[in-house]
Amino acid sequence: MRATWEWIVLIAAFALTAASASMAVPFMTNAEGGFGPTVFTAQDPGPAVAALGVVVVVACLVMLAARGYLGPIRAMGAVGSGLGWAALRLDTMRLTVLEGSPSPAVVDGIAWTVIVLMLSWLMFGRSSGEPTVQPDEEGLHPDPMSSPEALRAAAIGAVAGLVAAWLIARSDLRQQTVIAAVVGGIVCGLVGRLAAPHCQPVLLPPAVVLGGTLAGWLAWFTMPSGLSGALAVGSLPNLLFPLPIDWAAGGLIGVPMGFAMANNFLRHDDESGESARA
Repeated sequence: MRATWEWIVLIAAFALTAASASMAVPFMTNAEGGFGPTVFTAQDPGPAVAALGVVVVVACLVMLAARGYLGPIRAMGAVGSGLGWAALRLDTMRLTVLEGSPSPAVVDGIAWTVIVLMLSWLMFGRSSGEPTVQPDEEGLHPDPMSSPEALRAAAIGAVAGLVAAWLIARSDLRQQTVIAAVVGGIVCGLVGRLAAPHCQPVLLPPAVVLGGTLAGWLAWFTMPSGLSGALAVGSLPNLLFPLPIDWAAGGLIGVPMGFAMANNFLRHDDESGESARA
């Protein structure tokens, strides 16, 4: 019976998030009649920002409600999956590239970094966080926001995740960019946990978003001069293709998956309560 209720809550969390995000997409109508790809490329950014605010509120409430049934990892993954599903309706980065300005994507990415950090703190920074994270030899957990272990894990995980995303994001096809961001999140969660096995993963999901945002911004300086021709032959930098919302979905879906996978590489001593790398 417990498993049945968990599936019901899991599906409900996905559906509520996907529905709220899908209803926000039409507010992001751009000059060409499409949607997005960022809030600040919408014809009227005000309603787009307000609609995004509603999505964030729904995501917070859904995560908090689902956490008790699913645990923080699955609750975050369900909400991230709903966000990623709705993101598939957005346009590619083509319009932003042709406009020749990285500002909308950078500002949007910074905003998503803050949002994902808040959602991650709600899941892992409050009370006991993820229960599979064991204390260190002294029976303590490093501070998940400011300790050297947390910062090191976020940095190493973000770099590893960007490499993985770069290998997959070969075009601006929306399904491909979302998958690239999710795979990047999985690698970030896996590597980040192995780098700091006793630390709650508060910084890992926003590290994916911030890393993707900075990588996309730096990619602007390596673009060829003929943008139309570069788009036609597919010679743009790979990390320019994922949207900010793709990185957000990747952080929320992928990082919990990778973090949970890393548990298979850790040995937990039940008698001492200690955890060490296998």
